[in-house]
Amino acid sequence: SVSMSFGLARNSGTFKDKAGKIQVGRESDWTSDDAKIDAFMSFSVYQNNALSEKMRVDSTGKVGIGTTSADEMITDFAMIRVS
Repeated sequence: SVSMSFGLARNSGTFKDKAGKIQVGRESDWTSDDAKIDAFMSFSVYQNNALSEKMRVDSTGKVGIGTTSADEMITDFAMIRVS
């Protein structure tokens, strides 16, 4: 897999090098058969002093939000506010 990490500076100026990450990886073993080359993309953020995956998109276009498994197709998107 390949990833890109994002860092942020604290208010004091100390730098935290892993505030977020976007990762692209293989969903399964890649063979010489081009029909079996499937990949995912995941989005992680720093929460409670640890990197935590928050969203994943798989090769079929399914999306998982708040989980590491992508099992829903998003066709309509609405913002929901919880108080």
